[in-house]
Amino acid sequence: MTSSEVNWDAIVIGGGHNGLVAAATLAKSGRRVLLLEAGSDLGGAARTEEFAPGFRVSAVAHLLNRLHPDVVKTLELERHGLKVERADLVPSVALSKDGPLVLHGAYGEVLTGASPTEQSAWKELRAQLLRYAGVLKPFLSRRPPDLAGMSIAEMTGLGQT
Repeated sequence: MTSSEVNWDAIVIGGGHNGLVAAATLAKSGRRVLLLEAGSDLGGAARTEEFAPGFRVSAVAHLLNRLHPDVVKTLELERHGLKVERADLVPSVALSKDGPLVLHGAYGEVLTGASPTEQSAWKELRAQLLRYAGVLKPFLSRRPPDLAGMSIAEMTGLGQT
C-alpha cells in the first residue's frame, strides 16, 4: 500500500506517550490514523530501555506517575498488557558542583542539599506551581473546543470554569 492509496483522517506526528494516546483514541473512534515516529522505538518518556545486559528501566517514566485512569480505562491498556509496578517514589536528584539537590515525595515536598534561602525559594515556587495545577486541573478531562465557526463572544467564555 502506498500513501497515495489511503486517505487518512488524522496524521499524528510523534510516537511518544502523548502521540500514542492521541492516535489510539482517534483509531478507537473509527478514524484512519497514520502515526509517524522519527526514532526507532515508540513510547517516548514511557519506553523501557536496557541500559546494561539484563537491566531494564523506564528512564523517565517517573514523569508519567500521573497517568490518568480514564486513559487506561478508555484504551483498555490493562487488557493490552499494561502493568504499572510502582514502589515508593524514588527521589529526584540534580547534581551540581556544590553537591546534590534531592527532591523527596510525589510533589517535591522536601528539598535537601540546598541552603535555607534556596529551600525558601523552592517552597514559594512549589506553592505557585501547585496553584497553577489547581487552576489547570479542570481542563485535563475536557475536550478541546472546536474554534471553527465560534463567535468572539463564545471564545471569551473559554477561560471560565
